[in-house]
Amino acid sequence: LRLSYAELDAGLQLQLPLYLKAAAQYFGEPAGMFYLHVCDPVEDGSGESPEDGDGVPKEYRLRGLLLGDEAVVRAMDGISTKRSPFVPVQFTASGVSGSALLPPGRMDYLLRRAHEVAQRSAQRIWEGEAAPLPSRIGTSTACDYCDYAPICRFEPRRGGVFREIAKMDEAEFFKEET
Repeated sequence: LRLSYAELDAGLQLQLPLYLKAAAQYFGEPAGMFYLHVCDPVEDGSGESPEDGDGVPKEYRLRGLLLGDEAVVRAMDGISTKRSPFVPVQFTASGVSGSALLPPGRMDYLLRRAHEVAQRSAQRIWEGEAAPLPSRIGTSTACDYCDYAPICRFEPRRGGVFREIAKMDEAEFFKEET
């Protein structure tokens, strides 16, 4: 699982940012937020876990965002000299780089925005909005993974309309940042 700005903005990926926002109230500014797939790495029969040659199974790599502060990154991985096997960054002669690094202020904006999306969702529920309106991103729909189709009664072939979620990149997500 990776953080999707479009899914966060649509209210589909709020759990991690909201937990982090709550924790930040007690523990201070967060350094990052990550997903870690909880699993047993699949072995290929050789007795070794699949890895990229750095000794860390791919399944144990953190996916997410972290502050673009070299001191923060070094605190998370103080041993790597090139690509980190733990956090999604690269170490270079001039510091750290990677698409997972957030400039100052962006983590706080992301957490505030997640909170605003959650508040709007709660308000709609409070106002009685409860009709089934599953999301669709490209060809993937929420119904693909839902165990409640028999009671939901959403039927796209009978006029059911999906809530279309457009892709959103980082620049678009942060364009309203103030």
